[in-house]
Amino acid sequence: MSSVTPLGERTLEGDIEAFSADLARYLDGKMTPAMFKAKRVPMGVYEQRQSGMFMQRVRAPGGRITASQAALLAEVAAEYSAEDLHLTTRQDMQLHGLAIENLGVIMNRLAVGGLSSRGGGGNTVRNITACTYASICPAEKFDVAPYVDAVTNYMVSIEGSYNLPRKYKIAFSGCAADCTAGKVNDLGFIAAVKDGQPGFRVVSGGGMGSGPRIGSVIEEWVPASECLAVAEAMRRVFDAHGDRKNRQKARLRFVFERLGREKVIEEYLEHKKSVLAEGLIVSVDDVAIGEGSGEVRPQLEQRDGAWIVCEAVDGLVSVRLFFESGLLPAEHLKGLAEAADRFSGTQRLRLTVDQGLLIESVKISEVGEVAEAVKALSASYLERGWKTSVVACAGAATCRLGLCLSRGLVKGCEEYFEKSGISPDGLEEELVRINGCPNACGKHPIGGIGLSGAAKRHDGQLYPAYSVSVGGIGGADPKFGEPVGSVPAKAVPELLAELISAYRAKAENGQTFSDYVKGFGTGGFSAIVEKHSVIPQDAIARDFNKDWGSDEQFSLAGRGAGECGAGVFEVVSEDIALAEARLKDAGSGGGEALGEALLATARSLLIIRGVDESEPDAVFRQFESNYIDSGLVSEDFRGLIVKGRSYCSGSSEALDGASEKVGALLARVRALYDSLDSSLKFNIGGEEAPVEQGGGSGSGEHELDLKGVSCPINFVKAKLKLETIPVGDVLAVTLDDGAPVQNVPASFKQEGQEIVSMDDIGSGHWIVKVKRVK
Repeated sequence: MSSVTPLGERTLEGDIEAFSADLARYLDGKMTPAMFKAKRVPMGVYEQRQSGMFMQRVRAPGGRITASQAALLAEVAAEYSAEDLHLTTRQDMQLHGLAIENLGVIMNRLAVGGLSSRGGGGNTVRNITACTYASICPAEKFDVAPYVDAVTNYMVSIEGSYNLPRKYKIAFSGCAADCTAGKVNDLGFIAAVKDGQPGFRVVSGGGMGSGPRIGSVIEEWVPASECLAVAEAMRRVFDAHGDRKNRQKARLRFVFERLGREKVIEEYLEHKKSVLAEGLIVSVDDVAIGEGSGEVRPQLEQRDGAWIVCEAVDGLVSVRLFFESGLLPAEHLKGLAEAADRFSGTQRLRLTVDQGLLIESVKISEVGEVAEAVKALSASYLERGWKTSVVACAGAATCRLGLCLSRGLVKGCEEYFEKSGISPDGLEEELVRINGCPNACGKHPIGGIGLSGAAKRHDGQLYPAYSVSVGGIGGADPKFGEPVGSVPAKAVPELLAELISAYRAKAENGQTFSDYVKGFGTGGFSAIVEKHSVIPQDAIARDFNKDWGSDEQFSLAGRGAGECGAGVFEVVSEDIALAEARLKDAGSGGGEALGEALLATARSLLIIRGVDESEPDAVFRQFESNYIDSGLVSEDFRGLIVKGRSYCSGSSEALDGASEKVGALLARVRALYDSLDSSLKFNIGGEEAPVEQGGGSGSGEHELDLKGVSCPINFVKAKLKLETIPVGDVLAVTLDDGAPVQNVPASFKQEGQEIVSMDDIGSGHWIVKVKRVK
């Protein structure tokens, strides 16, 4: 690669040194939690749900990690981590359960072996993925690994990669089969040969989170030497046009939606011309052009107690290993590193994009010995079945954004299948994809069956649930699954069992699940999902109000601390979705559906104001005082709210002809919701009545009794009260033991407020004193 390097060059040593200095300042109280978060997240460090515990995400470009690096990672994990390592769908490895004071030491220890966590989180260029079988696949056009390294080395070294509008994900595939799903990444390189020269078909603007999109082709073919120029040019387009104000619309795919494909390509080509003029060219010596078809995914076969894939070199194979939900104990990683050191011709392991590992380039005559070495750690690592038909993110077990315990669901399904005699063996790998929240770390949009965690209401209570989609598929011709409803978390195993049984009974020989979905139609699936969506009469007795793997009643605050605000968003979203559905049912008429739509609309935003009402008249009155009186909702809607109270009091004709007006109010409420930021502030037109702040810098103490108030409403009430006292004053909040005292203080701390003290006053209550810092 050219030695030309843009201004703002960064080094790993310099980044670690700067991080360690920031950590010391934070621990000394000289840096706020919010400021430190801005420093640690781009270095791949996230706070877990458990208060005071951290996760560190370690990059493995293209999923490749040497035996010595794996041994080092295992050693560090054994010494500093309180939990198993986690293998991700972006070919990273995550250390969990880390104490904050050890983070800088860990970074330095890993750097000695060439491992880094920088760019592992935040608005950065994330780990660049590649075909699991790059350089060893018989079907590949050429080895993309050197190009992955070149782009990685450049991107992690420039300042511009660490302050983007949002994350920037890049993937390389060795052939048109696109095993790495480049078409649903921000930027995808798909190897192609033209006139005997290596190159790439380039796609961009794909993604699977909010507003999913299949990437657009921006160049049908570019020389492989220009891949770095392509990545840098598109980074500059993203940097210039990404939406930094609205996090929900910040990804590169929304630039394509906003500007249009042609305009994006026009700007991209202009930037690329400049980048090439700067000399950013990748030079790889002796690129071997493959003779394979370039359209076939490697197939697993069984031999000598292991599952293997034959490599391009005769006599060499890769041994495939499987892990439940991507979890791997440190001592087992050490054992696998030893096996790779002994049996791998390249002394290397590979991380797959479906949370597995390969021991690569093993002599076929030694497969049995490898199997015995692995079996000494855990025989389950050699077994296919449920583990290879499901991919699951970490979920609410550790992730602060998680709503549901996705790993617990995997175990629950496995136990149910065993009891019912249903075997998932023979299903396509990665068929079922589970995500603990609507984000797509588990890649549920391209799952044959996709499940994403949600919070639902029933009889005024929250319960864990999953939204269901079917028919998704990755690879050469990706397709996002079609939504077919939602079910309680406790009903998922029975639902999956029925879907799988129906597939097996009705699918033709060799018919994939996605092809079966096309023939069966989503309507049929919706009917099956609807049957399992009903909350039973004995819901409490059957633990429907508890998540898989938890003995506690489900709450949005989760099992750990913080992110109460995230829970608030989910409650609002649930009510708005209900309002939209009932308004659609009502059509142009009135009646029960329209009344329910108006009630859900009025109730949806009350939690933002710390109000948790379920009685209809109280809901409507609170909406008036909090939103119409404040000016956030037009005075024109007051009459509609009065009609809503009349309807709920027995006047069945009160809402006749009001469908359009209810729709207009719902649109305003939706706009307010969309404008909310993470601190629960509205950023939209309309005058909100000012909050009384008091005077002076403050030195007094205020009280708030929240005994009996559950999460997340307790946090909202405390937050609203804190905002009424002067900066410098202290709010003494009385909270219940358990989730309230775990979550409310942590959420305030996350927002940059100071926790002065936490005192157990007995009888299941605590007094938490919060000093208003800002």
